[in-house]
Amino acid sequence: MSSTRSARPAPSAVDIGDPTDFPGAARLLGARLGLRELADGFALAYPRGEAWRQRLDVFTARWERLVPGFDFRVVDNPAEETLSLRISGSPAHRDRLGDLLSRPSATALRGALWKWRAHIASRVATCLARVLPDFLIIGAPKCGTDALFSYLGLHPAVRPGLWKEMHFFTETFERGVWAYRAKFPTMAERRAVRARHGGFATGEATPIYLVDPRVPMRVAATLPHARFVAILRNPVDRTYSQYQADRRAGRVTDSFEAVLDEEMRRIDTWRADYRSAPDGTGFLRRGSWAVAGSLYADQLEDWYRHVPAERIHVVLGEDLRADHARVYREVESFLGLPAAPVPVPGSFNQYPYAPMVSATRERLLEFFRLPNERLAALLGRSLPWTR
Repeated sequence: MSSTRSARPAPSAVDIGDPTDFPGAARLLGARLGLRELADGFALAYPRGEAWRQRLDVFTARWERLVPGFDFRVVDNPAEETLSLRISGSPAHRDRLGDLLSRPSATALRGALWKWRAHIASRVATCLARVLPDFLIIGAPKCGTDALFSYLGLHPAVRPGLWKEMHFFTETFERGVWAYRAKFPTMAERRAVRARHGGFATGEATPIYLVDPRVPMRVAATLPHARFVAILRNPVDRTYSQYQADRRAGRVTDSFEAVLDEEMRRIDTWRADYRSAPDGTGFLRRGSWAVAGSLYADQLEDWYRHVPAERIHVVLGEDLRADHARVYREVESFLGLPAAPVPVPGSFNQYPYAPMVSATRERLLEFFRLPNERLAALLGRSLPWTR
C-alpha cells in the first residue's frame, strides 16, 4: 500500500469543468489530494463538500457506462474530512490503471478508453470460439463473495471471467449471450489448462443474482450445466452491513432505524414490485433493500424451482472465516477441480462503522427468527448464528 499527497491545494470544484468529457475528467483526476493503492484498485482523495460530491457523482455515473468492468464508487470519510473516489477493475489491467491515474491527461484517457473498447471488440469478434461460465457465485451481497471469488481465482485450473461482476442476467440479458461469452476464455485455453492442470473452470460473481427473482429462470435456460455457489451470513449483520454500504455510496441518508421502518412497510410486496419493475436492477437503486436482501430462504426457493439442488452449493460466511481451508476444499470439490494449495486468507471490503444499537439488533433478531427456521429446514442443517 502506498499513499501520496499533492504539495499544492486542490482547485475548487468549479475549476474542474465538465467531468463527463476527457479534459474535465483529466482535471478531476489530477485535482486529487492523494492517491492510495488498494487491494483491488486505487482510491483518490478529494476535499469533503457538496460541490465535490456532485462532480464525483457525475463522473462515476458517466465513466461506469463508458468503461464496463471497472467499478467507480464515491465514499464519504468524515473522520478524514475527505471524499474518496475508489476505482477498481480487472487485475489484468491494474498496472495500466495505476499509470493512467498517476499521470492523467485528456489524451491518455481517450487512448485508454479506445484500447479498452478495442480489447472488448476483439473478444466479441471471437465469441464463438469462447466458452460460457462453468460456475457463478450468485450472492448474497455483503457476505464474502469478493473473498471467495479471489480465492478461486488463485486456483491454477480456474480462469475467471474478464471481471468479477458481469451483471449479465440482471442488466444486459436482452442484448444476447454472444456479448457475455466474449468475457470468458477461449476453447483453446480451456484445452490447454485441462491438459496442464487436470481440470478447468471459469466463472463470475455477481452477488445480486441471488436477490433478483428474474435471474434463476434466465440462468437455467442459458447455463444448463453450470454450478452455482451462494454464500450467506447472519442476516442481522448482513442487513446492517448493506445499510452501511448504501450510506457510504449516498443511496440512503436516513438513520438505520428509519430505513428499517420504511422497508418493513413494504417487505410483503417487495418481490412482486421487483418483478413488475420495468428497469429491473434500477428498482434496487431507488431505495433500501437491506432487509429484503437477507431473506435467504425466499431467494433460494426461487433458485430451487429452476435449478436442481445438486447444482447449488451453499456456503456460510461464518464457516469461511472460521475454517476457510475446509470451505475452500468443499467448493473446489463441488466445482470438480483438482486439489490445489489453499490460498492464504485475506481481508476484503472491510470498512469501520459504529455498532448497531442494541434495541435495533433485538428487533432484527426477532424479525429473522422465522426466516432463519425456514432456511435451516431448507438447508437441512443448523445455522451458526442461531446456536
